[in-house]
Amino acid sequence: MKSEIRKEIIRLLKENESFRYEVLGLLEIRDLMDELKKLREDFNRFIRLSERRWRENKKDGEKMLNYGKKTLRGGKKMIEGGRRTKNDGKKISRDGKMQIKHLNGSLMLLQIFAMH
Repeated sequence: MKSEIRKEIIRLLKENESFRYEVLGLLEIRDLMDELKKLREDFNRFIRLSERRWRENKKDGEKMLNYGKKTLRGGKKMIEGGRRTKNDGKKISRDGKMQIKHLNGSLMLLQIFAMH
């Protein structure tokens, strides 16, 4: 191949896109290039979709975490309320026992006075 023709072909390949694609088609590389381009587009679409899903999942995860924290706080309040109720029950029981003792004592005094 003559040097001038070779230089012209190289120049055309560098500067002329349609000539470049025509040569690729003749070499049966054009289909391969088209498939690579489609693959890259599909991959970029997949990346965008994955990023969107990650953002959505992150939002859902944050919502679930906040709900879990609220539930935990509510559970802690219920436990504390149960402890207070238990303590109140103990106090009522002690007070009731003391009242029964006083009533028994009063009853005994009444029985003693009734006998006399």
